[in-house]
Amino acid sequence: MPPASPYPPGTYDPMRQMAQEAGARTRGASNLLAAGAVLHALAIPIGLALFKVLVERVAGRSVSWGEIFSALEQTGFLALIIAGIVVQAAFAGIAVVGAFLMRTGRTQVAIPMLVVGIIGVIFSFAVFGGIVGAIGGGLVAAGGAKGRPRPPVPYMYPPTYGPPPFRPGP
Repeated sequence: MPPASPYPPGTYDPMRQMAQEAGARTRGASNLLAAGAVLHALAIPIGLALFKVLVERVAGRSVSWGEIFSALEQTGFLALIIAGIVVQAAFAGIAVVGAFLMRTGRTQVAIPMLVVGIIGVIFSFAVFGGIVGAIGGGLVAAGGAKGRPRPPVPYMYPPTYGPPPFRPGP
């Protein structure tokens, strides 16, 4: 009987390794989407608080929320602020759903999440949400980019390193 090989038996399984890499990639994408959802949700109170600080600075005194909303209604900008709040909440909700679907292995949502993240960045800078919403949108876009499905490799060659396998004779 020949001596036992000092090397461990080959356990390289390319399909299993690809599945593990895909699982790690979708978990990471799901985490990015969840973080983006949290930042989109935080953009609402932070944006409102910064808006109030700005109004108080311009007015030179403490201003109540009732006065702010009354002035916004008279100038016609109340609908814009409410729409901004609703859209930021919608971005947060979409990102939560995308994170859940990505975690369950449905990578088909990756490209829509990428698009939603880009729209979230643009909306946050242009309408409501500021830098916090834009960072949330960037995280959603990054999660979508990271989680997109990869095409399978047509054929994986066995590893060419290590000793040859032991083959007992007849």
